[in-house]
Amino acid sequence: MAIVDRLGRLEGLLVGLQSSISQSQAQWAGSQARVERLEQRLVELETRQVTRDDLKSLADKVDTLVAADARQSGGRSAVSWSVSNLATWLALAVSVLALVGVGANREAIQQRNEQPLPPVTK
Repeated sequence: MAIVDRLGRLEGLLVGLQSSISQSQAQWAGSQARVERLEQRLVELETRQVTRDDLKSLADKVDTLVAADARQSGGRSAVSWSVSNLATWLALAVSVLALVGVGANREAIQQRNEQPLPPVTK
């Protein structure tokens, strides 16, 4: 009986060991599946990742737009500067011409006033 009991215990130990091995294999398979999913997600993220080469064309387009805007705003500022300064200088020229005209008229009026009046005849 002692051998039968020992064989029964040995069978129980082997069944327990086989069960532990099966559970361990299932856990290992689950871990490997998670690792595979993580690797797939990592590959997916890497394919979606933006690199400098991807941004180079966008940066070139932005540089082109900035240069075009600078040229356009430079032209606009030159026109607005010339219009405002031209208006100022034109107003100054008109004022100077008006002063010269007033001065000439004043001299003519003074010369007429300085001429002797004709004698009064009765």
